[in-house]
Parts: sequence; structure tokens; C-alpha cells
Amino acid sequence: MTSKEYIISKIERFIKNFPHARVRYEHDADIDTHFVEILPNDLYYLNEDYMDWEEHMFDDFIEMFPGESIGFITDDAIVGLENVDYEFYGKLFDVVYTTSNDIVSVNEELLEIRSSTTSDSTVVNDCFSEMDKSVHVEDIFGYSYIKFNDKSLLAA
Repeated sequence: MTSKEYIISKIERFIKNFPHARVRYEHDADIDTHFVEILPNDLYYLNEDYMDWEEHMFDDFIEMFPGESIGFITDDAIVGLENVDYEFYGKLFDVVYTTSNDIVSVNEELLEIRSSTTSDSTVVNDCFSEMDKSVHVEDIFGYSYIKFNDKSLLAA
């Protein structure tokens, strides 16, 4: 089993035990480091079960692959993922979001968020369709537009 296969198998089990989570994985070949990004932030920072999982995962990985590195981050880390290899969503993960600093301006019926955040409108539409049938997401020119009752519009 390669280190990448090992990490993926651990993440697949993790996401079943933490259904509110999203996990993204990237191997940075330039520095031979594996990165595992965990969301939401409160899981990463505050959940004791997650902290125990990370500690065991790290120790086991280093024991099995002593010449390689692994790092665990969340979306507010100084380093970020540039070329995500795999992305996993727990069954109860609510909405794709980030804690990055966004510029928000409100103008009557238009709420606009400008950010480097990217989203998959299919994932967002599936999430909203379960909660509220009046919400629809479209990707137009790299922005995700979220319509509420055909009145309000959010672009991210």
C-alpha cells in the first residue's frame, strides 16, 4: 500500500465517523508532503475525538512511511491547498464555505460576496434543495449565484 492509498483509506473511514465534515487531500510533490484539510473549523480546533484521530493518524503514518511528511490544516491556515487530489463530503456536511476574509456589500435586493472561494453548484444545489425549494445556484463566469425566491442574489 502506498502512502497516498493509506491516507485515502483513513479519510474514507474518517468521513463515515464524522458525517458533518468535509476533507480535502493534496500531495505536494515539490516538498513531498501530504496535506489533509478538515472542515468545519470547530471540528478541527475543538473536537476531542477529531484530535485523537489526528494524533493516531499522524503517528501511524510516520511509523509506516518514515521518509514522508503529513500535515493537517483547516481553511484558515497560512498554507492552503492548490491542487486538490481528492475531496470527501460527510452525509451531513451542510454548505461549502470558508472562513477567508470576504468583502461584502449590500444593495437592496443584491448581496454580493467577493472571494477566492470556489464552490460546486451541484453540491450546493443538492444541499439547498433538501432545505428550501426556493433556492437555486448557478455558476456564471466563475461566480456562484444563489437565488432566493427569484428576488435576492448572492455571488461568490
